[in-house]
Amino acid sequence: MKTLLSLFCLVTYLTCALSANGWPVSLDMACNKALSAVACTFEFTNDANENLYLLKRGTPLEGLISRFITVSVAGSPIEYDGPFVHRLPPTKDEFVLLKAAVLALSVVLQQTTKEHLMLTKSSAVGSIK
Repeated sequence: MKTLLSLFCLVTYLTCALSANGWPVSLDMACNKALSAVACTFEFTNDANENLYLLKRGTPLEGLISRFITVSVAGSPIEYDGPFVHRLPPTKDEFVLLKAAVLALSVVLQQTTKEHLMLTKSSAVGSIK
């Protein structure tokens, strides 16, 4: 099983690396501030002609365990204060399917106070024309 999963990861990596159009998954990010709240939206789009799987690790898809956001004050990063996770090789359920030519996944993070960050996920938002 471990060998099969490693092979799957390798094939996925090579498919992405050798794509003629560059990286087949694009990410659009936007952040908006309203009073004391900041909401950031991350939209993953499969630009390829085939379905692809995206590993959730290290992306907004994973939630707050991932260190995909950096916060700084006056140009100096604030020291990370949270869990450090040591992981095994990814399992099948750690991948999300991105269907071809569909805006497959949208993630919204909303910061309302210093200690609270709300995460909402929605899928199959719309089609690309």
